[in-house]
Amino acid sequence: MLLDSEGKYWPADRDRGTLPGGTPLVMTYLPVEGGRHHLSIKSNDAGAALRVLDLFDDVQGGKLDVFGDAVDSEPQRPLKGKARSQDFRLINQSGLVRLISLTGFIRRDDRRRLPVRSFIAEFTKTGAVWMCPWRGPMVPRSA
Repeated sequence: MLLDSEGKYWPADRDRGTLPGGTPLVMTYLPVEGGRHHLSIKSNDAGAALRVLDLFDDVQGGKLDVFGDAVDSEPQRPLKGKARSQDFRLINQSGLVRLISLTGFIRRDDRRRLPVRSFIAEFTKTGAVWMCPWRGPMVPRSA
């Protein structure tokens, strides 16, 4: 699976790949009605998918569902959508985990990994910059 922008925009694409560990990753970016392109990314291993997509390293396991639309006529064709992840663990977040562990919501054996039932974030991708209100701008390391 290769995600390449061919300059300004991603081409229409339908890919199915295998993540490290053997879990499938399915991505489509296809034209739809109204002069738009629709993005869909799905995987049953959110952590591996986010690492392969070079977006986030500190997630383990979980399900990932990313979807959004780009209006072809808008300058730079911004992609606006939502990312939803379920039943994953945040890792390498020792300060956050220690803080939350004081509340008693985390079992002693889970203190190195913070279990998260569900997380939904809106995003906008313009050029190489992914904007997420909860995190701020993210530029993939490979950009």
